[in-house]
Amino acid sequence: MKKFSIIFAAFLLFTTFGMAQAALEWEDPALCVEGQWLVIDAAHPMAVKITLPQGTHYGDQAAGRCKTPAPAPLLPNSAVTVRGHGEMMMVMIDGDGASSPVTVSYDGKTYVRNNHGETMRFKFEIDD
Repeated sequence: MKKFSIIFAAFLLFTTFGMAQAALEWEDPALCVEGQWLVIDAAHPMAVKITLPQGTHYGDQAAGRCKTPAPAPLLPNSAVTVRGHGEMMMVMIDGDGASSPVTVSYDGKTYVRNNHGETMRFKFEIDD
């Protein structure tokens, strides 16, 4: 019985660790920006950096003024830099933290790029 308990405990530990790793591997983050969801498919949130112009509304559903709930886990606000003026959003994804291909969607536009390990850059025009 003692052997069974040890084996069972090891199995649970291994299974739990595997699930935690899978959940963290490619979380496909989303961010509400000026009423539209930015969705990044096949990238870990820590690999994503976004630059927005000053005065841009972004964050969760309420902060970013989206009408629908988040379609994926929210990207942390720490991934966002706000500076400058204009109407362009820059999305940068570190290839080491993404699978291939990477899909980025915003406001009806979708870009798909193969990941070769370098930083991928995507630009979107923001309509406020």
